[in-house]
Amino acid sequence: GGSVALGRVNGELAVSRAMGDYGFKGRRDLGPEAQMVTAAPDVRSMSRHARDELLVLACDGVWDVISSDDAVRFVRDRLRSAVAPAGAISGAHITSVVDAAGALVEHALDAG
Repeated sequence: GGSVALGRVNGELAVSRAMGDYGFKGRRDLGPEAQMVTAAPDVRSMSRHARDELLVLACDGVWDVISSDDAVRFVRDRLRSAVAPAGAISGAHITSVVDAAGALVEHALDAG
């Protein structure tokens, strides 16, 4: 096993489930579920509401330096000019979503 220090696995990794991070999964004598970190997902189902504007999924590297409110504001500002009429999804809109996601990551890197 490992330990949790400062809210992190071995004082380093802020999550207990991760794809990658092989250094935390190196015990050949243990199965995937018994490693310090597992790739087994923690799945939750939630209902969307009409008032829900965005869903921003990000890793701990983003959430460590940007609050959820700030992330929504950041993405919203970048999408405002690209919203297609009547909520239709256009190629330009999809491109703008990808650009907004990339910009959010860059913003997190600059902030962290």
